[in-house]
Amino acid sequence: MVDGLEVTWENIKYIPLGDVDKIEILKNSALLAVYGSRGGNGVISVLTKMGRPDLYAEYERFVPGRITPRVKGFQQPRKFYSPKYSLNNINDPKPDFRPTLYWNPNVSFDGREAKIEFFTSDKLARYVVVVEGISKRGKIISRSNLLSVSVPK
Repeated sequence: MVDGLEVTWENIKYIPLGDVDKIEILKNSALLAVYGSRGGNGVISVLTKMGRPDLYAEYERFVPGRITPRVKGFQQPRKFYSPKYSLNNINDPKPDFRPTLYWNPNVSFDGREAKIEFFTSDKLARYVVVVEGISKRGKIISRSNLLSVSVPK
């Protein structure tokens, strides 16, 4: 129970620890009578400082000066702008300064390697290449490296 409302363990993890005022473990049959058959094995009651009755659902909490990451899993794939270069527009005088050079949420591997091709930005710089994914066995994989873009000699 959170502030008198029945919730699942899945929902409790979204309550910031700083918002918890008190946690009560109820085992006494007199105290459990209020919960009826739902309290047969005992009740864990979480009381929050805010006393919000809607804590069983996710909510955003703004704390000035603090960044609170909320990682629930992988996001849906997004699309980023990528110019369509051809022989006609490859030397376009309009500069290409996009910050995301290449994005592909569905790279397939042939054995242990994958081949990808993309055009870089017109900005000559060192870029951070980030590769993230999940193996067939469910292992999270993350690697990064630097890519230097310079004038060809």
